[in-house]
Amino acid sequence: MDSFKIVSLLLSIFVLSATVNCDSNDPDYEATIDQLIESRGFNYEKHYIETKDGYILGVYRLINPFVDQSSRSKLKPIVLQHGFLGVGADFLINAPGGNAVPCNNSTDNSSLSKLNSTENNNLGFLLANLCYDVWISNSRGNGYSRNHTTLNPDKDAEFWKYTIDDLIAYDTPAVIDYILKQTGFSSLGWIGHSQGTMIMFGLLSEKPEYSAKVKPFIALAPVFYVQHMKKAFKYAAKIPGLLFLARTRGGEISKSSLVTNTIKKLACTTWNDEMCNALLYPFLGYDMDNVNVTRVPIYSTKIGSSTSLWNAVHFGQNINSGKFHKFDFGRFGNKRRYGQSKPPVYQLSKINSTSIALLYAKGDALSDPEDVSQLIKDIQVPLARDHCVPVPSWNHYDFLFSKDAYEYIYSIVTEILSTY
Repeated sequence: MDSFKIVSLLLSIFVLSATVNCDSNDPDYEATIDQLIESRGFNYEKHYIETKDGYILGVYRLINPFVDQSSRSKLKPIVLQHGFLGVGADFLINAPGGNAVPCNNSTDNSSLSKLNSTENNNLGFLLANLCYDVWISNSRGNGYSRNHTTLNPDKDAEFWKYTIDDLIAYDTPAVIDYILKQTGFSSLGWIGHSQGTMIMFGLLSEKPEYSAKVKPFIALAPVFYVQHMKKAFKYAAKIPGLLFLARTRGGEISKSSLVTNTIKKLACTTWNDEMCNALLYPFLGYDMDNVNVTRVPIYSTKIGSSTSLWNAVHFGQNINSGKFHKFDFGRFGNKRRYGQSKPPVYQLSKINSTSIALLYAKGDALSDPEDVSQLIKDIQVPLARDHCVPVPSWNHYDFLFSKDAYEYIYSIVTEILSTY
């Protein structure tokens, strides 16, 4: 097996979309974002946001049909931003319910209990029912943002030559500025998961003026430093020459790629579903004690999971360096790009926002507690909320897919939002 196949195998253990059960009668199985929204009785608008480098992002605006047009303009906009290899549907598929109901912005226990049973544990629908203007973002390259003004993702390799830096420099500000222009608000809320937090930390450090536009920034399973990540990807990143090979090769990581097909062939045709879940999900950032196992096929077959291989390489570079720096193009490539032999480091100390809330867990194998502690230390501004989930087994994707997500995460999120 050559080096690229080795990294593909190791990456496949890291990728959320690599999983096991392919049969389900659940109507959410392989449902698109459009179908998920309509199935809960919501309406939506699909907006196409063009970035300065020509990528076209598909962003969904959830519309509660019980809110009239004049009232909609008064609802605070909230952006939900997925993580690495995620899609906007991540915020809509945790539970089978969450149907649209008359908008109620009350945060008292009686009102919330009607919206937040285990059956209604979807953050996007929850916030829309609590009188927020919910915008569901999709990063460049996934199935909902697989478009460009001049490049064809199926033919042009150049389309896939993007990194985390481009999500920071282009996607994130484009989404923010577009939504603020559409709504007339001066600021919006940003709720990111995993890489969806990383790109906001990067933006706030590079352009501190965006602190006035993002109130609050709620970071679920915050990722910035990744040196202590306890996942197979960490070990793949340390194989000599592997990141160079992957950087040279470039291209796409998707559900149909070698990355995911390898693990399915090696594992999921050999063991039964229970064995596959027990063996694979700890590597993927779940804890099976926390996840609703009947929803596993839904989580694993969501439509549109794809990104660039350079995105993964960028993670690997930062694992090895112990810092969060811009993409390393090699000595000569860095000289051309940055005017120096090594890539510049993102400076958290430049962040001036006091509207940042961190929700993290000691059991998170991707957002390691040591890395989170370093993040908090380096931000150097007071946090709006510093919340550690009081469940030892709480893992990375439990922030999205746990059967107890409302009890431990969304209740805190709604409480924070109510103060802005």
